[in-house]
Amino acid sequence: MPIVPKTYASTGPKFIYGCSSQDAIFGAETGEPMKVDCLVKIDVQTLIGWGMGEDIQSIDGCVDKRNIQEIISSDDPHDPIEIFQAPEGWYAQEPQFVPREDAKGEDDGYLLTLMFDESQLDADGHASENSRSELWVIDARDMTSVVAKIFLPQRVPYGFHGHWFSGEEIDEQRPYVRLRTEKEG
Repeated sequence: MPIVPKTYASTGPKFIYGCSSQDAIFGAETGEPMKVDCLVKIDVQTLIGWGMGEDIQSIDGCVDKRNIQEIISSDDPHDPIEIFQAPEGWYAQEPQFVPREDAKGEDDGYLLTLMFDESQLDADGHASENSRSELWVIDARDMTSVVAKIFLPQRVPYGFHGHWFSGEEIDEQRPYVRLRTEKEG
């Protein structure tokens, strides 16, 4: 599911964030979970503008018909699709956009993603008790800078979903009153 950050324009969000894979075979075809090695930032307003400029009789396919390798290879600084490519053997999980406190634009923030280095797997593809994931903080403005890596005490399995809560949202939560016990149940 794409992540849509807080919008700064009345025309709707400019950017959406999501994940993809350089591998042409996706999980639905193989029955295996897709391994995410690319985080994607899409300038939807630009792509919609391209589509509005075309004489389209029916809606099928995409406005941008490039494959992921062509997008990764692009050196256009104004490309409407930007990709953070994980290092070889590393795989990401669904990213979460977190705006900077004093954000000046819609992409002025960070992508948080759990990363795992599969060199930690044994010959059968199993993780040992010592395997560890990392939380990477990526600058959403340039989609290349890893500004922080937080080493976790254990591996987080693929498919984990998360959500970012600001300090203000946490402070606004209802206070804890009590727990229900089994005997009350």
